[in-house]
Amino acid sequence: MYHFLMRNLYLKKPLSLLLLLSLTLLFVTSCGDVMPQNAQVVDASVEVSASSGQESASADDDTVSGDADASGGGTAADEGASASEADSAKESSFDADLRFALEQGDAVAEDSYALMCEIAAEFPDRDARRIGNDHAACRDWLAWQLRELAPTAEFTEQPFVSKDVAANENADMVNLMLTLPGVDTSKQIIIGAHYDGTGIGDNASGVALSLALIRALSGRTPDVTLRFLFFDDEEYGEYGSYAYTEAMTKEERDATLFYINIDSVAFGDYCHLYGGVSSQADGSVTQTEAYDLAMQRAKALGFSVYDTAYLDGYFERTGAAPPTDDMGFFTNPWTREHPMPSVDTVYEDLAVFSPATVPYSDHHPFAELGIPYLYLEATNWFAKGTNPKLAYTGYYETADATLGEGGMFMNTEYDTEEVLEQLFPGRAQAHFKLYAPLLLSLLLQPEHGGEVKK
Repeated sequence: MYHFLMRNLYLKKPLSLLLLLSLTLLFVTSCGDVMPQNAQVVDASVEVSASSGQESASADDDTVSGDADASGGGTAADEGASASEADSAKESSFDADLRFALEQGDAVAEDSYALMCEIAAEFPDRDARRIGNDHAACRDWLAWQLRELAPTAEFTEQPFVSKDVAANENADMVNLMLTLPGVDTSKQIIIGAHYDGTGIGDNASGVALSLALIRALSGRTPDVTLRFLFFDDEEYGEYGSYAYTEAMTKEERDATLFYINIDSVAFGDYCHLYGGVSSQADGSVTQTEAYDLAMQRAKALGFSVYDTAYLDGYFERTGAAPPTDDMGFFTNPWTREHPMPSVDTVYEDLAVFSPATVPYSDHHPFAELGIPYLYLEATNWFAKGTNPKLAYTGYYETADATLGEGGMFMNTEYDTEEVLEQLFPGRAQAHFKLYAPLLLSLLLQPEHGGEVKK
């Protein structure tokens, strides 16, 4: 269920068409030397727009060769043909990566689910500050996994001493990092998931999806460098991501196209994408580039998109939440014109405008540096819950307030595999199947607009 994007070339002169066909044949025969490593040649029909109308054209090798020789070298037609060939190669590479992302989606989802359950079973208590629990063992296991998944990639650890730590708490933390070099090593995308916590959703799910992505990307070369980060001590104040961003050089900040945050993608009623910095003063939302790209790419992959424009005023008009959609991406539905119903009772910094989200995960330190972010989370912004200060803020993951703690599972005793499968069987797998193809596509080709071509 995806768009097979093909590019039709329209030329006004049959001679130019023959020239293009000739050069294309030469290009295909030598594509192993000039095409990107992950490019594939895609069959395409070529149509000609002549004065009498559009008609299909074909020619045998001798005719093509003869006309190409007659045209001479260094002409405007040559330059145009070369540009068309480059564009075609780029589109073929993009199409191939779209197909790869969709074809690998199920495998990545299965891998993610298995890893998530393993983390939750083997390391249930990953609280970063509690002494004598599973936190250190989980860190060691994660470091081993990263070395096994990408033995030739650069693996590093970033030790840091956390802040605001009580005397009887652990203060020695470690961020883990794996770097996969891209074709263009002067640019990078940072993908982050915190590994501390106590839940299968928060955030064994994000760690598992990150590991599965690394496995799926093995043997492929992305367009830009990918830096996978596993942050420590997020639950107490994003201290791991602050330690990382505070150590970034100006060159590293400038090289970062965007940051992707994966946090709590198992339980929620809807799969969300967020991005941007929300201003209470004027209602504006800036730095939405990564979110905009992701929503556009989701359309190219054939998924449904319920963006700000779609959701703005939906609850006010209908008095209800939209239907859930296992093949659709949603976002924060609240805008300045149509704010959350609880806008007068919630904590002030939770009243953010679409498509931004609240500043309480590892995306926040990057946003403060002006680095655009894309945030993946499964939750329910239409859930009222039981606490007026948290109502309609996305903190409640399901609308049924009788489940979990008023509809909330993260940071509660209900964030377990047993509860997840009892209440929502198959939900986590469905979420992984939705997020995986989008992430694979973005990581392989982040600078391609991804617009749907007719």
